[in-house]
Amino acid sequence: TSPSLSADVNARVSKDIVYKTIDGQDLKLNVYFPKASSAERPPLLIWIHGGAWKRGSKEAIETDNRRLLDSVLDQGYALAAVDYRLSGQASFPQPVIDINDAINFLHQRSDEYHFDAK
Repeated sequence: TSPSLSADVNARVSKDIVYKTIDGQDLKLNVYFPKASSAERPPLLIWIHGGAWKRGSKEAIETDNRRLLDSVLDQGYALAAVDYRLSGQASFPQPVIDINDAINFLHQRSDEYHFDAK
C-alpha cells in the first residue's frame, strides 16, 4: 500500500480529484498544499509521473519521489500529481491530451483550490 503523508510533513492534500471522465474512466489528480506558506495562494507545480506511458501513477510522488515532494512543499509551492491513461488503455498521443486536460482543469479551478496557476 502507498504510505500517506506522515504527520511531520508540512502539507495538506486533496486526493482523487476527477479532472476528466472518458469512456467511463475517471482520470484523477492529487493536489498537495504547504501548510505554512507566505503566499495566500501558493504557486502550483505540476508533476507528471514517468513510466514510458506504460506504467506508473500519481501516487509515486509520495513513494518514489518523496524527497522532491517534501522539498517543493517546504519551499511554499503547491504540487499537483496527475494520472493519465497508460498505453494499455489508450494509444499515443492520448496520454499527452489527458495531461493537457489536467493542466487546463487546474488553471480553470485555481480560484476554487486557492493556488496560483500562472
